[in-house]
Amino acid sequence: MRHHNSLGLGAIVLALVITAGSALAAELSDKEAFLLMFGKGNGAMRVLCALQRQGLIDQATRLRWIRELDTLLTERGDSETDRRNTRIGMAFADRRNTICPERLMGGTDP
Repeated sequence: MRHHNSLGLGAIVLALVITAGSALAAELSDKEAFLLMFGKGNGAMRVLCALQRQGLIDQATRLRWIRELDTLLTERGDSETDRRNTRIGMAFADRRNTICPERLMGGTDP
C-alpha cells in the first residue's frame, strides 16, 4: 500500500504544477483559456486512467484521486468558467473507454 501512497503524492504534486498554469488563463483569448483548462483536466484524468489500466491503482483509489484532483485543479481557477472547463476535460477523458477502464464521473462533477 505504501507504493499506492507514493503514487498519490506524485499525482498531487503533478496537480499543483498544472494548477500554476491557471493564472495564464487571464491573458488568453476565451478559446485559448478553454483549451488550457480543458487540457489540464483531461491530462490529469488520463494519468489516473493509465495508472488504473496498468493495475497500479484500483477503481476506489482512482475515484478518491479524482475527487482530490478536482479540488486541487479547480480551487485556484481564476473563474467559475475555468473550473467548469477543467471538469469538462476530466469528464471527457473519463467517458472514453479507450482511455479509462470504466466511467466514474457523472456529468461534469466527480
